[in-house]
Amino acid sequence: MKKAFVGKRVRGQRWRGERGQVEAPIELFVAMIILAISLALAFAVASQTEKGKCISKLKTETEKLQSAMFEVSIASPPTSKKVVFTMPVCGEDDVNVLQFVYFDKAQYCSLCPGQYGGCWQIVPASLKKDGSIRQLTDAISCVNMAGCTILQEDDSLNCESGISLSQDACPPGDAPCETKGFPGENQGAHWNAFGKQPGEQVYEITLTKATIIGGTGEACEGEVGVVKICVKSARRLI
Repeated sequence: MKKAFVGKRVRGQRWRGERGQVEAPIELFVAMIILAISLALAFAVASQTEKGKCISKLKTETEKLQSAMFEVSIASPPTSKKVVFTMPVCGEDDVNVLQFVYFDKAQYCSLCPGQYGGCWQIVPASLKKDGSIRQLTDAISCVNMAGCTILQEDDSLNCESGISLSQDACPPGDAPCETKGFPGENQGAHWNAFGKQPGEQVYEITLTKATIIGGTGEACEGEVGVVKICVKSARRLI
């Protein structure tokens, strides 16, 4: 009987079986890295898609509010309209501030085509823990109101439990808020803002028309339109 041939192992050479055992863990490691990267990319794309949908819904909210504000501004006193407004969390941006601003300089009105002398804007924003404010520009809506229109917090009995409005870009309260880079009163901007209340996302905003005699500036003499704003938590109204 012939003896089976057993090849000699050359120094430094590995058998195919041994090489396969070494390469298998490396291939598995590479596959795991590729899978992790693929999952991370898929998650990032999904997150951006969800944020885009959220911003789109927020734009619908500001459009709804601007439509009501415009209708009230051109109506006779005491015309009033109510709007339910939702302040969501869009990705890393908690929409916790809603700003109303009038710019009387065209350089700030690029988002409002056709309004070159000045423009009103409704601006959803996110106040960060470090005090910085990030405006969600894709959800800003322009209001085609006269520049002489005055926005005021409603101080009537119907708004006793209302949320306060500030007269600057920051909401009322003691939270850090940095408006550096925002045009101020002396730079052609007039602000009002309110902030989201803890645990509350949905608000009822009531807009009421009034008038006063004599506004600010020569162009606003005589009777001037006023839109009074009352903001309440929708949940507390139930």
